[in-house]
Amino acid sequence: NRSNHTPFLYALRDAEIRTVFENAKIGIFWKDINRRFIDGNAFFRDCCGFTQSSDFVGKMDEEMGWHVSPDRFKNDEYRVLHYCEQINDAKETCISHGKIRFIKAWKFSIIRNSSIVGLVGYFVDPGIVAAGTQNITAIHQDSVTGMLDRRGLYDAFCQYQSSWQKEHLDFALMYVQHLAITVPSAD
Repeated sequence: NRSNHTPFLYALRDAEIRTVFENAKIGIFWKDINRRFIDGNAFFRDCCGFTQSSDFVGKMDEEMGWHVSPDRFKNDEYRVLHYCEQINDAKETCISHGKIRFIKAWKFSIIRNSSIVGLVGYFVDPGIVAAGTQNITAIHQDSVTGMLDRRGLYDAFCQYQSSWQKEHLDFALMYVQHLAITVPSAD
């Protein structure tokens, strides 16, 4: 029922909306019609390793180098910006703080005066925001080091190899095996 929600929506002012935006535990961002970032909230900045918005404003995803399969993101955003499609619950793999991260993403058109002028999107890291559920990353993550286990590395390698074959994206893989671990005694 629209009439039940309208007074609340009109009562919100810019400061309240900004407070919600900045404190949400999901990564929220928006882009212009050319897919360039306009801004992102604190969670977005933290997850992506930025200290301030000026680190990414005006750039496209491809310039950031954080997607394993950038064409999928680009194609999704094209559909949002040109056909007003919504992207819902897209499971994605990206790199954040030097680690592979599995996220879910949503994107929607921003419409002003009957024209699409940009998009707003958000993503969640299921391991952070979904209390009580298993972290997707943790499925193949070593509990002591926090690094991917052999299966996680294999899955990541397959995704990177596929991106290299389809899109010629360079990647590097380093495998280190420590054969002997000496634990000092408590004496």
